[in-house]
Amino acid sequence: MKKYLSDVIKALEDDPNMKVKGFEKELATHFVPEQLSDAYPLCVEVFGITFEDKNYEVKRAECPYFVLEYVVSGKGTVEIENKRFEVKAGDAYLLEENTKQHYYSNKKDPFKKYWVHFSGSKIAPILKLFKMNGVYHFPNTNLSDLFIDLFALENTSSFSKDVSFEGAAIIFKMFMNMKKAISGQAIAIPENIAKAKSIIDDNLTKSLSIESLCKMTFMSKPTLISNFRKYYGDTPKEYKTKRMAELAKMMLRTSKIPVGEIALDLGFPDSYSFSHWFKKNCGLTATEYRRKSNINL
Repeated sequence: MKKYLSDVIKALEDDPNMKVKGFEKELATHFVPEQLSDAYPLCVEVFGITFEDKNYEVKRAECPYFVLEYVVSGKGTVEIENKRFEVKAGDAYLLEENTKQHYYSNKKDPFKKYWVHFSGSKIAPILKLFKMNGVYHFPNTNLSDLFIDLFALENTSSFSKDVSFEGAAIIFKMFMNMKKAISGQAIAIPENIAKAKSIIDDNLTKSLSIESLCKMTFMSKPTLISNFRKYYGDTPKEYKTKRMAELAKMMLRTSKIPVGEIALDLGFPDSYSFSHWFKKNCGLTATEYRRKSNINL
C-alpha cells in the first residue's frame, strides 16, 4: 500500500472516544463512505499495516465498527469487554462494534500487524451463524494471504461501495479460517516454516533468493524446501510465483492502472518482461488477461 492518510489519522486522534499512540508508523488506505443498502454485505472503511512501534496503543470507549487484525510478527495485548489476552505472530483478533477496546504492542517485541475496519448489518448475524459472536481471539490463524488480496483492492476505487462485494468475499474467507482455528481444524505449522512464508509474503515484489531465506530462518535448503512443501503444498519458489500471479491478476482485473505501471509496482523492469512472465505462469499475456476479464479501459 502506498498512501499515508494523515487526514484520516488526525480525524481519529480528534475523536473524544478514542486515544491513539504510534500512528506515525502506520500505513493506511481509506475508502470514502457511501450510503450502502442492505443489498451490500459490508462496508470496508479503512485497512492498513501497523509497523513495529513499542509505543503503539489504541483505546476506544465505544467502537462504531468491526476491527479485524492479524499479527504478522512480534507480540501485543488486547483488552475488550473485560477480557484480556496476549497475541503473537499468527494470531488474529476480531473486535466487535459497540465495544470498549484497548490494545497495544509489547515493549520488548512490538508487533507488526495487518488490519481492516468494516461495518454492515449482515456481519453480526453471520458471526452468530458461525458461533463466533463474542469470540475475540483466534490463535494460529493464517490470514496473511487473504490480507494481501484485500490490500490489492486499493487499486479498484476510493469508494466503499465499489469494493464492498470483493472485500466481503475476502473477509468472509477470513471468517472461515478463524472458525477452523477455534474448531481445532487448523494445522499447527512450525514457527520457522511460518516465518519463511511471512518473509516471502512481505517481499513478494522484491528479489529473494532461497539462500537468503535459509539464512533468515536458520534452515538448510533441503529442510526448508521439503517442510515448506509439506505444510503449504508448494516449494518456496512455487509459492512466491503463485502469490505474485494472484496479485498481478487482481491488479489487472480490478483496476485501470496501465500494464507498465503494474509491472513496475510488482518489481519488473518493464511491461515486456512482466507480460512474458505473466504468460509463462498464467497462460496469457497481461493485456489478454485484462481484456478477457472485461475491464473497460
